[in-house]
Amino acid sequence: MIKVQEEERRRVARDIHDGPAQMMANAILQLEIVERLISENPSRAMDEIKDLRKTITESLREIRRIIFDLRPMMLDDLGLAPALRRYISDFTQRHGLPVEMNVLGKETRLDPIIELALFRIVQEALHNARKHALASKVAVTLGYGVSAVGASIEDDGKGFDLSAVSRGVGKSEKFGIAGMKERAKLLGGSLDIDTAPGRGTRVTVRIPIEDRSE
Repeated sequence: MIKVQEEERRRVARDIHDGPAQMMANAILQLEIVERLISENPSRAMDEIKDLRKTITESLREIRRIIFDLRPMMLDDLGLAPALRRYISDFTQRHGLPVEMNVLGKETRLDPIIELALFRIVQEALHNARKHALASKVAVTLGYGVSAVGASIEDDGKGFDLSAVSRGVGKSEKFGIAGMKERAKLLGGSLDIDTAPGRGTRVTVRIPIEDRSE
């Protein structure tokens, strides 16, 4: 769990460094330009102010995205399925990668720890599909059963040699495989990966829940 937490901290730090931090640095430079131009060339200064407004607006959007990724409030308020729909919609718009989501069974609230674990697993799998698999489309299926809940994330990317990645610790961490499996294992569940070079990847996770049939 420490490794999982540290990986999430690294991800958040990287997102802040590459996103809002860079944007704020650019905003400071633009402000300095405005200060020099405001008396010499007011019209150009106004153009710089308009660009600055766009920079700050985009930075605010990125900060809100990072906050949502860090702890999606919708997950607490509405549950797993609505939170995933929102995340997938934002993910598709941000990266241009089409993601189809289907829900099987009756949507219901789960233990918050289970909902968060499944959300993080789907999040990591989508990240891998975009960054490593270079997929052109992804299908996410969320299934609610009587005694278990599960999800599958399948992409049409380039796939990889799972046995080779499993043997290499660095590569395993790169793909987040250890973290995903650990999340499922700690909740008494399982996570399987079906992949091979050239034929895409399917991540399947299953976590037991209290039997609701009684």
